[in-house]
Amino acid sequence: MASSADTPPTPDDEDEESPVAMDLVRAAVAAADEGDEVELAIDTYEWQSPLDVVDTDEPVEWDAPHDDWWTRSIYLTAARASYELSYSSIGDPKAELYRYDDETGERGDRRGRVEHLALLDDENLVLMRGSDTGAGDVYHLPDAEAPAQAKCGLTSEKGWWRKRREVLDGWRVCERCADDPDDSETGTDDSVDIALPEGVTPQDVRDAVEANLDNYEKADLGNIAEDLDVSPGVARKLTYHLGLYSEKVREVVKRPGGDRR
Repeated sequence: MASSADTPPTPDDEDEESPVAMDLVRAAVAAADEGDEVELAIDTYEWQSPLDVVDTDEPVEWDAPHDDWWTRSIYLTAARASYELSYSSIGDPKAELYRYDDETGERGDRRGRVEHLALLDDENLVLMRGSDTGAGDVYHLPDAEAPAQAKCGLTSEKGWWRKRREVLDGWRVCERCADDPDDSETGTDDSVDIALPEGVTPQDVRDAVEANLDNYEKADLGNIAEDLDVSPGVARKLTYHLGLYSEKVREVVKRPGGDRR
């Protein structure tokens, strides 16, 4: 779905990047895969319901003085609207959202600058009432069998918003939702909310990352994938969900012929 380019894109001079956590946006873009759900906000609008990831391009690494210069587009849908989210780490990292025409495969008008992007998973997904705002309110854990409903059975005439637990500063979890020995708030360091490949443990992933760290404390994604005997996409997801991708992984993959991309 991506269009080819002969030269790397350059940042727009007219939009000065706001001081947002672009490293988290970068990690989410790199780890996103078809079938994922994402929480999204741009400089002019925040979606209150998750968007579906319907397609992704492979990351493109540019020949440049810096190893971490790469670009990628992911394709999202919300209701009946389709979007292309384009990320570039060249120069000042930035991510922008555009309308996207599914029939023609062409990028449309620019919607805005991405200021928040996060993959949603069961561990970080919580429910809050549609019109509740401010600090000190109660949030609810989703039911494992029906993620759009509260685990405690409470219903809301206002509807539910799905949010990430870490953005609810000052909120407290519903005691009935949390009262489950199999659903600890803290969990363990080895909890990962995706299916692990056969024979691979969370500690194996950590060991593969640590074994490939260079002088800059970064490990090439391709080397991690090779050590774990998995695809780069699987290695990307594993390191992301274990909290390793943003700080310790470089988006470099070896082609079958030995080239890097």
